[in-house]
Amino acid sequence: MKNYPFTFITLILYGLISSCSNQTTTQTQESQYKATTVVKDTQYQGGGNEPGWHVILMEDKSGGLEYSLTLDYGERTLFGIAELLPGANPNKATRYILHDDTKPLILNISYEQCIDDGDQPFETSVTLTDKNFTLKGCGSFE
Repeated sequence: MKNYPFTFITLILYGLISSCSNQTTTQTQESQYKATTVVKDTQYQGGGNEPGWHVILMEDKSGGLEYSLTLDYGERTLFGIAELLPGANPNKATRYILHDDTKPLILNISYEQCIDDGDQPFETSVTLTDKNFTLKGCGSFE
């Protein structure tokens, strides 16, 4: 009879310890996910739906810009140099050429508020264009 309180207390302590370690594991997994999706020197992130796409502009070691572009809901990923294009009104928009092995892409960032499909506000509208398509979306500077 005297062992029942000890067993009961042991089970409660075990449950508390298990829930704490499980919570730490979940927080660690969330931190790892965030660390892999946001690049340390990110300058700009944008993207849209239908089809899903996402672009990240980041500073390279020489002070220039590189890009990472994911297209078709993650089916294609491109990397390369992003070059600022002259001629856009710097108060209204910034344009970049994204150099690719096959063809250049134009990234146009307009400084007007954009509301995405989930009613989330962003500081800019963004379009990605080549001669065959135009993708629209929202984005923000980091």
